[in-house]
Amino acid sequence: IDLVFNTPYGADARGDGLLIRQTAASNGVPCVTTLAGMSAALLGVEALQREGFMVRSLQSRHAGMEERIVARDAQIAVRAIGGRA
Repeated sequence: IDLVFNTPYGADARGDGLLIRQTAASNGVPCVTTLAGMSAALLGVEALQREGFMVRSLQSRHAGMEERIVARDAQIAVRAIGGRA
């Protein structure tokens, strides 16, 4: 089992949910308990299948971000005064 989806319902849900979460956690298996969480997990799995993933530092992810923001803001300003960027 790679992923557990558990949406508690009914009289025994609290005790059952606790046991399910504890068992999943002790086995290193993610456990999702809300519909919003399930939706987010599904989107994440789909993105991984489509694009894969790459590990990189925050510094490398954001390298050049300030320059891109400045360039974007300059384009917006030029358009605002009726020019073209």
